[in-house]
Amino acid sequence: MNCVKHGRKDLLEGAHDVRGTRIAERVRMVIQDNGVGLPENFDVRRCSSMDIRLATSFARQLGGELEFLSENGCSIQASLTRL
Repeated sequence: MNCVKHGRKDLLEGAHDVRGTRIAERVRMVIQDNGVGLPENFDVRRCSSMDIRLATSFARQLGGELEFLSENGCSIQASLTRL
């Protein structure tokens, strides 16, 4: 997982959380860590990371979009309609 690889300097002290919640006709997925967060000028549209490009494409195929937040670590969220 990238949150383990990039999110913490000390892997033993990090917390990682993966949640899925059913809301009406959607599934809300949240992946979160308490690490260093995203780079200050992070723009997913300009990101060349194959992992992020694949995750973004997969989310679109499942009827959603990824939302990247950098607050007390990193949080990636999506509401998916095709599960």
